[in-house]
Amino acid sequence: MTIEASDLPAAPPVEASAALAAAVARQEIRRGLAAPASPATATRQILTAQDPRDAGARAAWWALSGGAPSAPPERWATALGLPPSADPPRPAAPGEAGSRLFEAELGRALAAGAQPALERRTLIERGQGEVWVLLASPCGVAEEGVYDAGATALAALAAVQTRRRELDVTIEPWITADAVGVIAHAPFRDDRETPAELGRRVASAAARTVAATTLGPEALTLARAAALEHLERLSGGRAAALEAFASAVAPDHPSWIEPFGVWDRVASGALETVQLRWQALATGPLRLAVLANADASQAAAAGEAAERWLAPRLAPRGCASPDGAVVPRPGHHDARLPAGTPLSQAVVGARLPAAREAAGATRDLAELTVAALNGEGGLLAAALGAAAPPAADAAPARRQLAARASARVLGGTRAAALAVEIRAPSAELDEATARVKELLAGLAQRATDADLDRAEALVARRERDALAEPRRRLIHLWSGRAPRTPPAKATLTAWRAFLASALGADAIVTVEARPD
Repeated sequence: MTIEASDLPAAPPVEASAALAAAVARQEIRRGLAAPASPATATRQILTAQDPRDAGARAAWWALSGGAPSAPPERWATALGLPPSADPPRPAAPGEAGSRLFEAELGRALAAGAQPALERRTLIERGQGEVWVLLASPCGVAEEGVYDAGATALAALAAVQTRRRELDVTIEPWITADAVGVIAHAPFRDDRETPAELGRRVASAAARTVAATTLGPEALTLARAAALEHLERLSGGRAAALEAFASAVAPDHPSWIEPFGVWDRVASGALETVQLRWQALATGPLRLAVLANADASQAAAAGEAAERWLAPRLAPRGCASPDGAVVPRPGHHDARLPAGTPLSQAVVGARLPAAREAAGATRDLAELTVAALNGEGGLLAAALGAAAPPAADAAPARRQLAARASARVLGGTRAAALAVEIRAPSAELDEATARVKELLAGLAQRATDADLDRAEALVARRERDALAEPRRRLIHLWSGRAPRTPPAKATLTAWRAFLASALGADAIVTVEARPD
């Protein structure tokens, strides 16, 4: 095998890069030798010969060939040729520094190649229509700050665009605050494809996407358009209100709240920055989840295929731990929407308690709160609607507002927030915002068992419906959450305690955004 470089590496010594290439070459040669012999390979070579004499010679060689009675010991020869330099050539001395460096780097790369490159998790679901694979970094957007918020999401979208031409495997990005990677899935190609071949095909597509070293400008353009469309669909014109809210809750790391980043940074993200973020993700810790549809050997074949694209890993990195605590900026903030936006917006919410050891329970209680707030019979609809007719000596009833509001949980384990987004005509925005703030401030006192029962029923139904889809079960497998295990039933006392701690008046962040 001969390997040639189109250009010399800029940063590492050429001996290090060459040693890595040589280690990968040995790895591939070993795999080729270990694979079972296939008559189709020789048949194809024989039948594609243009000269009949070549065809006859190849057929004769194939007929005479056979396996050795005992495998000989491995013997490898590796030669590194360096380009000429400006210095006069001189004979190489045995044990010269460059040779010793190459030999040491080769040994290091071979040792690294023998170690697993991925953490693997497997679930067997016999009879499933497709094999599903999720390959992602548990670092998520941990390393992003103010100036590159959204770069990792852009990189994932661009990498998927680069591999979209692999029509036999469906590849999609998976982007959250805590993890970023790709999901790949495919059914059997035909009745001749074995379960192991299907597992290898799907896992290889996922790993090749993550291991992509070059992202082109066209892929970045499509990725940027998709990211901006997502932000605008999520939070209106230029996602201005969401950007202001995320910047107030996590000032130094807005993408910890919204992993797709902030509008201006996504719109101006440079190709080099995006490519470096994807390379950093691929060289960091990675976890593979396989939802197999046959047996354990299929899952093992998928894992080995993914390892093939990601090993050896010379110096695997851990997830970055940015210095300093995230200190939110509660209070009132203003933002501007693009001219002509039909409705004004507001976002009212608060950062959730950040104790990692209680992150799961906190998230479950926050999701219960969202379920209680949302929906046709939810607390938000009641707050924005008309009040019941008052008694004769009471204050006048509140009128129905032409506003709509919805709640959701944003962020992940590093920083999370419960946010209520309001859209209303400009003349009604102040009153709608005041009503929502009043609702949240008194929720710990007014929440009832009926509200809790309704919210738990909605969450349970939504989770049950989601688990019917393989994608959700795959995500649970990757995350380490046991499938089909509902969270423990919350008590009204625990829910009220959470509401009191999370939605205190001094913790509320309010953003109002009106058109220019």
